[in-house]
Order: sequence, then C-alpha cells, then structure tokens
Amino acid sequence: MIKNIFTLIVLLSALNIYSQEFILLKNTNPKAKELKHNLNTAKDSLILNSETKILQIDIFNEDYENIITVNGFTSKISLANIPEGKFVVEAKLSDKTIILGLMRRNYQKEQKNATLPFTNNDIAEGKGMMLDEELNIIKSAPNQSIAYLLTRTPVKKHRTKTKGN
Repeated sequence: MIKNIFTLIVLLSALNIYSQEFILLKNTNPKAKELKHNLNTAKDSLILNSETKILQIDIFNEDYENIITVNGFTSKISLANIPEGKFVVEAKLSDKTIILGLMRRNYQKEQKNATLPFTNNDIAEGKGMMLDEELNIIKSAPNQSIAYLLTRTPVKKHRTKTKGN
C-alpha cells in the first residue's frame, strides 16, 4: 500500500516538473565563448564549463537571489528551487563576469489562464479575419481598398474588354 502511494506521488511530481520548463538565453558575445553553458536534457540543471576558473554563480531577479560558490572549472546547478519568472545568471570567472538569461515558465498555468480576446461566435470562418492593433476583431470591411491605404494613391480599375460583333 505504501509503495503504491509513493509511486503515485512520484508520478504526480514528475508531471508537475514536466509542465515547467526552463529556457536559457545564451550569451553569444565572442568574449564569453570560454564559458560553455547549457541546460541538461531534462532542463532541470544548468551545466557550466569554463577554460578559466568559475568562482561564483549568482541567479537573481527582483524577488529572488541564489549565490552559489563554485571555485572550479565545471559546475552543475540544480534549478528545482527556482520560482517561475525571468532571471539573470551572473557567472563570475577569475578574469571576467559573464551574464546569461534564464526563464522558468509554467505551461499548465498558462493554458488555464489563456483567454482569447474574442469568442467563437465572433469568428467568421471561411471569410478571413482582421485584427486591429489591440487584437480586437474588425467586423466591417474598410471603406477604401488596402492598396489605397498603403500607398495613398488612387487605384486603377481594370476593365475587361468584350468583343463586339
């Protein structure tokens, strides 16, 4: 019985972890090429390798701060305790500081909170749909042609010639 409950807890926690994903915004500056930085395949740890000694890693934003002392050439940092949000990762090497970006997104929460600015009744299927700058549906056709709106020049009308007997 206890084994079944433990298995259920592990499966539910795995589903929760799976729905949360980290995105690493790499530093592509040529001066930062000595620091190799990636997420592991499970996207739950930050892996850092450097040609020079890594002294410290700071992960922070307005509401969160985590300082990790490394003093080595490689490091694997668990991201499990980092809350949802956008973070700055500051890798302090012996001779420079390299800045990275890190984002944690919760896809389950995003799907629950996703709302469209329109309902299915508003969509005119098969007729196309136009949206204004605020993503509101434009329900009426414009009074002028799109070519006129873009160029502000009168549009020439094409006439078809009919053959007369």
